[in-house]
Amino acid sequence: MSQADGKILSGELASIISCAMLGVGMLTLPRTITEKVNSSDGWIVLILNGFIIALLICLLVVMLKKHKVISYFTYMEEAYGKWLSKIIGLIVVFYFIGVASFEVLAMSEMVRFYLFGGYAG
Repeated sequence: MSQADGKILSGELASIISCAMLGVGMLTLPRTITEKVNSSDGWIVLILNGFIIALLICLLVVMLKKHKVISYFTYMEEAYGKWLSKIIGLIVVFYFIGVASFEVLAMSEMVRFYLFGGYAG
């Protein structure tokens, strides 16, 4: 975080998002995949997905640094115009609210399982 203006840089944001996704994914998705496919080969898909997401995040960071934009939303306004960028930005905000709610749900499930020993009460 830049101490001068108190803003999170794009590289820092990418690191936070990827760490949160990897943390929850590594702890919850293997169980879900194993239950769905009745096999223990689901970890291969998780590793490939992690590499693809990491590559896309790195590509996004390079693109934002290349165009010298202040934030994602100003870049969207330059690329798509005022109204379309606001609609896309609103969709992105709702998407990340959904992702954040899933992360909270998964973390609470892990805390309940590991700290309380599966106690449902």
